[in-house]
Formats: sequence, C-alpha cells, structure tokens
Amino acid sequence: MRKFKNWGIVAVIFLLVGLALWWFALEIKERQVLLNQFDAFVYDDNDVLSWFELTSRNGKVKGEYHQQKIKEKETFSVTGKETEEGFELKVNKYGNVLVFDIKPSKSNLLVQKRGEKSSHLYRGVSQEELATSVEANREYNTEYVEKTRWKQFTVALKRNYGYLYAEEHGTYQLFLKVDEVLSGGELSGSLLVMNANGDSNKPYKETRYVMNGITDGKMVEFFPKVNGKYTKLDGYFLKDATGLDLLFWITGEQLRFHAVTEKEFKQSYEKFKLLKE
Repeated sequence: MRKFKNWGIVAVIFLLVGLALWWFALEIKERQVLLNQFDAFVYDDNDVLSWFELTSRNGKVKGEYHQQKIKEKETFSVTGKETEEGFELKVNKYGNVLVFDIKPSKSNLLVQKRGEKSSHLYRGVSQEELATSVEANREYNTEYVEKTRWKQFTVALKRNYGYLYAEEHGTYQLFLKVDEVLSGGELSGSLLVMNANGDSNKPYKETRYVMNGITDGKMVEFFPKVNGKYTKLDGYFLKDATGLDLLFWITGEQLRFHAVTEKEFKQSYEKFKLLKE
C-alpha cells in the first residue's frame, strides 16, 4: 500500500514538473513574439505621435493605440490576432473600427492601414524611450503652435494701417502706426497725439512720438521719449490684432485702440482737426 502511495507522490511530482516545463516553454515562446519584446511601438511624423502598447497571448492580441497631437492625447482599445505574415489589429475609434495589417521588421513593426497603399515603420521602444518621444513631440507641437500664432499675429498686424483711439467729444485723438515688427518681437513705429487743449490762441496741437517696443503677440510695451525721458507704456493686443489696450501717460488711463484703414484714419483725422480748430 505504501508502495502505491509513493508511486502516486512521484506521479504528482512528475506532473507538476511537466506542467512547469510546459509553462516555461510556453513563456519562452510568447516572449519570442515581437509584440511582447517591447513596451511600445512608436511612429512620429512631428505633428502627430502614434504608438501601440500590445501583448500577444496564444495568438490573440490586446492593447491600446495612442495618438498625441498639439495639446490632446487620445487612447483607443486594440484587439487582434496573429496571421501568416504578422498580425491583424483592430482599433475601435469612437465606434469606427480601423483595421491595420502588421508585418514584423527586425525590432520594428511595418504598419499599414487597411485600404491605404502606404505603410509606416513603428519603432520598438522601452518605457523610457517612449516617455522621451512623448515629451519631444509635446515640445515640438508647443513650438509649432507658438510659431503659427506668431505668424498669424504678424500677418494681421501688418495688414492694419494703424490703430486709432477717438472719442466723439474727447480732448485727445491718438493714432498709433506700427512700421516694423521683427521675428524677435521688436516693434518700431510712431504715435500721433492730437490735442484740443481749449487754448484760444492755439486750440489744436499735434505731436508725433517715436515708438519703439516689444511684444509677444499678446502683451506689448512701448518706450516713447517724452520731455527728454523714456516712458514705459504697458498694454496688450486684442485677438487677431484687431486692436490693443495701451496706457496713455498724459491721462494715466488704459485706452482702447481699434485697427483702421488709411481711409478711415484720414477721415477721422480731418474731422477731429476741423471740429477743434
């Protein structure tokens, strides 16, 4: 009886060892699958960073597909299977299923969206390399957005003839003209101050000040020379450079200037001068 019992124990041990060897062999086989060898597979076209995070088990694939562009990141679920040439992946993108045909290429994946002729090489990377790519793409997009914003601002700024502050019954009428804006944000131009001071001998007076300054497309600072001393004028541009708010040192007020054409300025100039003289 004891003999049979010992043989039973031996049989169990052999079974356990066999299962462990089978599991170990299976693990080795699974680890040889390319999808399981890297933390992610990345493709970067500068504007959009795309990457797969995948695992393959028993011929079935699961994971996530990520896309990062400008200031947003999207994540979609992935399912798939092994094929004779590689893998077939299905990405559920807001209910629309996208199918990708995948071919291993050394340590990378050659990814082709079903229905498209071109394919893209997704690099196999570690988590650290993925984090570096994500940050680099974020910095690129931030710089791209800033360059685009600056270009749009300068185009709008140059399109305007100038900026006018005018009140129907005001004492002052001001006209700011920007002659040049450089890539570093430096500005140069002039400010025409038209003043109806109420003096019976000389009721109307106008003075032109050289205006040098700096802007980032939002804030603006000008440094005119007033009575022999440089004065700092703070302000900011409105959206699309349609106007700007700027401190007027004489009254100490922040005034709203609006973009005008050359014709609009001349009409306002002649009207103000005629009424005040």
